Amino acid sequence: MMKDHSPSRTHFSSVMQNVGLNQIQRLHNDYRGIINGEYDHVPDRIFRIIEEGNENGHMRASYMVGAMAVESAAKLTIMPDEQVDLLAKASDSWRSIITASERFSSPNIYTLQAKLGLATLPAEMSLALTDKLPAECFQQEMFDNLLELASFSKEYSRYIYENPNTSDRVKRNAFSELSGFNSELAVLLIHQRFSLNARTLGQLALPAYYSEDHGMIAGRGSSKSHAWDINLYEEDEDGVDVLAKIQVKSRASALRKHRKNYASDILTICVAEDLARHDQVKDFKATWVLNDIENEYNGQRVDQITPMINRRMNKSSSRLEVMTDKLLNVIEDHLD
Repeated sequence: MMKDHSPSRTHFSSVMQNVGLNQIQRLHNDYRGIINGEYDHVPDRIFRIIEEGNENGHMRASYMVGAMAVESAAKLTIMPDEQVDLLAKASDSWRSIITASERFSSPNIYTLQAKLGLATLPAEMSLALTDKLPAECFQQEMFDNLLELASFSKEYSRYIYENPNTSDRVKRNAFSELSGFNSELAVLLIHQRFSLNARTLGQLALPAYYSEDHGMIAGRGSSKSHAWDINLYEEDEDGVDVLAKIQVKSRASALRKHRKNYASDILTICVAEDLARHDQVKDFKATWVLNDIENEYNGQRVDQITPMINRRMNKSSSRLEVMTDKLLNVIEDHLD
């Protein structure tokens, strides 16, 4: 049977889509009020938001309420059983996205974000329920899952490129989203690899919470952006604190394009300019990082470079080690 593309049916579909998007914006605004302490009966409100979001039917809504549930479990003053329930609902929301993507063979940016959420969920559970970073075995498991996500990201890139039913405009938007996602994933993987290899398990890089990613806690009247992508946590005898708030851009041109001016306590990392060697900046892609870490993990050859500083000693360093050193230096300079 042929699909009905009559004007009335098309109009109805468009109206329903707008209703769904309007609801997403309303839930987003409601959550902003919760995070900023504007409402009473907080547990009831957050559970209602999650229920409405999951009934919305849009993958964006399912991803959004999953992220809200994780942050609420970590930040809000609620009972332990409510924390556990929220974390379980986050998992269910994100798994529903992945299931739908697989059923219809149509992955998108929300599929990647859902997989990222599930990969880091055990660490988020540890922070929310114990105020401690996860044990080494769980950090290693998370790193393994992020590497699987890096591989899936490359498959998704091929899917976008090879799909004959995707318009050029949709492809451009998808590749732009993917570039940003891969840049954040690259920074997460580089730092987590360093922490595991150097056994500096008192630090851990994780995605920022929903309100942080969307700049919901900015001071009123502030002209600067208070949004960031990654939290670098540090644990000591007093508990866990955020050591650095990191905003990630694929390259400096993306920063200029959006004319963003970030608050002074947020470290902005432009992956190409800050991590690549000077002569590689122009062609640099975040997938280089993903490929190098994946090759190293699988025991395959990793690209070697010989930095000028070491040439007299004829010492070679992997491109991955150079990028790691540069990332650590950028973070250290910011903290100083």
